[in-house]
Amino acid sequence: MTTLFYIFLHLIGMFFTLPLSRKIPVWFLACTGFIWGLVAWITCSVVSLMLGLTFSWLNMALLMAPLVIAAVVINISQKTLVLSPKQWGVILISFGVISALALVVTQKSYVFATPDSFDYIYHGRILAENGLVPWTINHFTKLGLFSPIIQMNSHLLPGEFLSGYQSILAGILIAGSVFGMTHMLKDHFSKLLSFVIAGSLAMVFISKIFMNHAFYIHNNLPAAVFLFIALYSYWQFLKTETKEWMILATVAITMFGFTRIEGPLYVIFFLLLVVSSKQLNPKQILLLALPYAIIAISWHLFLYTTVVQTEQLSQKNLLVILLALSGLVFLAIFSKRITTLLAVLPELLLSSLFFGLILAFIIEPEHMITSTTHVWQNLIDMFSWGWSWFAVLALIPFTLLNNKQQPENRMLIYSAIGYILIVLLIVLARMPYRLGETDSANRLLLQIQPIILLAVASNAEQLKVWFSLKESALPSDNEPD
Repeated sequence: MTTLFYIFLHLIGMFFTLPLSRKIPVWFLACTGFIWGLVAWITCSVVSLMLGLTFSWLNMALLMAPLVIAAVVINISQKTLVLSPKQWGVILISFGVISALALVVTQKSYVFATPDSFDYIYHGRILAENGLVPWTINHFTKLGLFSPIIQMNSHLLPGEFLSGYQSILAGILIAGSVFGMTHMLKDHFSKLLSFVIAGSLAMVFISKIFMNHAFYIHNNLPAAVFLFIALYSYWQFLKTETKEWMILATVAITMFGFTRIEGPLYVIFFLLLVVSSKQLNPKQILLLALPYAIIAISWHLFLYTTVVQTEQLSQKNLLVILLALSGLVFLAIFSKRITTLLAVLPELLLSSLFFGLILAFIIEPEHMITSTTHVWQNLIDMFSWGWSWFAVLALIPFTLLNNKQQPENRMLIYSAIGYILIVLLIVLARMPYRLGETDSANRLLLQIQPIILLAVASNAEQLKVWFSLKESALPSDNEPD
């Protein structure tokens, strides 16, 4: 039953996104189809909760029906079902791979769980059976929205909890990374060499901790997948200014923002980078910023006015997030009048985070030194990460080849740097990071590794020049010793 559910999500996700295939490669849509089906199902699950409906197959079918009908109409009107044999072949291969993977991961398989995992499972079961009662609403201020909503489906499927989707997402992240980086590299290297380089880069983040998260009932791997898709899609949008890439990026970054309670802070930072990385017109900026901002404001305003007893996401923190989101809306609306500020905003954001981190060390030196030391010790733990972060450190110099003539590349490296600074900075408002594989910073930094490697691949042109210089520096066979 669960196998068929996962296959259904992949097929419906492919069908929903086929209208974008005129501008977005079919291989990308085929690779990520499961994700878009999962997004549609989660969205309908949230609507079901908000409307106070019984969580059942019938009600979910009724909520999904308008989306399916709309997709049918759009696909027929745009004739996007008329694909080449090669494109249909790609779709069939993706169907076969997802079906086989779904069958494997839904049988008796390894599941990695911690107390957080059982919180998600229990929260999801109560949501499915009782809806938005005070306890379930209050619990969103600890666990966020994404993972409990996924676990709601255990009420409809066999078993006490839902698993296997993490493994499918892990496979999508690996495949998406390889194909995405190959696409970046192929304009400057041969197809075979591009694939080899991309595969080698993807292997960097496949560590023991990554493999554990491929079976871990938590929110970190889903967040990593949504973040990768969002930033890769933003990179494509900044490069081509194609609205179809903007649509996928907006959906992905919205879902990323709901994976963790502090998600909006990261999303606001990423969106500010995107809208200021190159000169965009005011309409584009509005379309980039407003969809997520409106959805996030609505959700956090609902929590602010409804919760009785908050946890990590206190009333004060909710207010800070609402104010930050309102600031994003203000910037988007008045972007035409602040073009000078937008031109220097990326550097201003990074400078502010850097000096904020220095200030944090001044205010709470022991707290910050302990946390930073533990983060470093965790990352160089060979048992958990292997050579993963050593390889990243060795590759970082290649990312410094970014230049202002390629704003999409600059956006990627600024995103990685800013994300790491935020991870180090937010510990000031919580208990120090600790030693161990399941520490929060350890899990958060798992999400940014693929982006750092994507930034390396995005410098294909400069990398080729660098390699050419290295080769020219070597003595040729004809030169005398």
